Amino acid sequence: MDPRVAKHVNDINESMYEFFEACYTAMKLCVVDNFFDHLQQLSSDLLQDAVVVLARGLVLKNDDGIYLQSVENTQIMINPRTKIASKLKQWFRNDQFVRHKTLWINKTSLPLNRLLCISNSMRLSISEFHKYNGGCKCRVVGRIDDINKVNSSNSVFMHIKIKDISGSLSVGLSHKQICFILQLSTLDLPKRTEEVKYMDNIRTKLFSHIGDAYVFVLEATLLCFKSKVHKVVDVTHVYWAEECAYQFTCKLPTYSNQMDHKI
Repeated sequence: MDPRVAKHVNDINESMYEFFEACYTAMKLCVVDNFFDHLQQLSSDLLQDAVVVLARGLVLKNDDGIYLQSVENTQIMINPRTKIASKLKQWFRNDQFVRHKTLWINKTSLPLNRLLCISNSMRLSISEFHKYNGGCKCRVVGRIDDINKVNSSNSVFMHIKIKDISGSLSVGLSHKQICFILQLSTLDLPKRTEEVKYMDNIRTKLFSHIGDAYVFVLEATLLCFKSKVHKVVDVTHVYWAEECAYQFTCKLPTYSNQMDHKI
């Protein structure tokens, strides 16, 4: 494995790092014991550049998310003098998408596992998501287009319509996700006699966000089969520099190759 260190998170007895591989996947590496002091020596300035790590003897863990962990026989080298390390450094310095993805990861305050889920989910347009029938989580960038339904029982829940240039999609937002969009810490549930007025108030607040764009992490699971409402796993703000870099780095070559093939 020859990934690049993207972010450093300290704990008392262990150190966790995020890595990028050339497939743009970010992964957590948990190092313990003697590796903690060894990797801690990497300065913050060095982490902004291409740091290549050669590791062997890691163990794949699956506890609250898949990650790699060092064990007694693990070997780790920082910036080894190999051809592949040199190529990875050049790739990182020249690839705009991985640079902006790294910048977003370093700046965001999201919890580590949530951050990785958002960052690594398959990126699709809404029309591509409609055709997708796999089991992986997907992320789309969509603008809120309409508020279809707001319910409150044990918590507030709503159906909204989002759209991009390729189409539209109905999704269901949880209580916590509504709070994120409205930038509230929580929503107090109304008394039964005040429920209608409360729901109208929430709808009014949500309508002020019509046209706002967000990253929606989705599952192919339908919350409501009849109205085809899809489950939202997470929602966050759009980092447009990263999204644009992704389109130019990862999407446009595909279209270009298709055109060359047709010609």
